[in-house]
Amino acid sequence: MHRDLYSIIDIAYNPDVLQRGEENPEEMEHLIHLTLKFVEERCNLPLAQLYSREPFRLKGSLEAMQEIQEIQEIQAGGAEQPRAPAHQVVTVKDANQKPLRVELRIQLPQLSSVAECDLRVSKDDLIIEVPEKYRLHLDLPELVDEERTTATFHKGKGELLVSAPVPGADP
Repeated sequence: MHRDLYSIIDIAYNPDVLQRGEENPEEMEHLIHLTLKFVEERCNLPLAQLYSREPFRLKGSLEAMQEIQEIQEIQAGGAEQPRAPAHQVVTVKDANQKPLRVELRIQLPQLSSVAECDLRVSKDDLIIEVPEKYRLHLDLPELVDEERTTATFHKGKGELLVSAPVPGADP
């Protein structure tokens, strides 16, 4: 089965707007469709009208997140920054829709050897860095067992495959 690659776009809303959306699901649907239209027009990017809402997990304090944002803005003013590689994230589930593992397919065509790559996986996120070429930080859709996570690089395809099992799932 062929799966197209996709990108994830994080959207942040004011908490008061989200609260109103929880109280009125039709209003939330309307807001999401307006957001998709805005992103399409702003980024000149055709978007499918299919979407999923993932639970938000705040990592660290708001002050720490703002500090990271400021550092990124300062860095953006300097040399060319590594770009996020094309990637696909799939949660594999059993017949009862229980998550078994998270699979990632990351396109790294400029990579000549996996030794150039720094991959870090924690229970809830993944970071991959190839100096001066790629940088990707993903929040994973499920908590994973980082000790049993495996990664395979296919040099001919320039593709890194990561399989991260969900704790408690059968191997």
